[in-house]
Amino acid sequence: MNKMVFTVTKDHIDQMTIGKSIFLHLFPILLILMFDILAAPIVEALGFPLLLTLILADLLILIPIELAILLYMSKKETNNFNIKGLIPYFKPLPPKTFLVQIQYKED
Repeated sequence: MNKMVFTVTKDHIDQMTIGKSIFLHLFPILLILMFDILAAPIVEALGFPLLLTLILADLLILIPIELAILLYMSKKETNNFNIKGLIPYFKPLPPKTFLVQIQYKED
């Protein structure tokens, strides 16, 4: 039987807890929902389409929250506000590594 083996190297990757993952996915959505509920009557009264509330929510809520989370995590992990130090695969890959190497192992 053939087995596929993928090799990924990284110095340090921590597993996120399920609660933290759920929180990080739902917290921005809840903030956007609250913003949409509060801003929709104002946007509609001004005569703009309601899609504008989602665009404003992205600009005023989502992007700042996501950047704040990344900056907080970078300060926690690297002790400075450098997002590049937080993202493990920020360096460009050599051309050879664009190809996925699959090794077949026979049992």
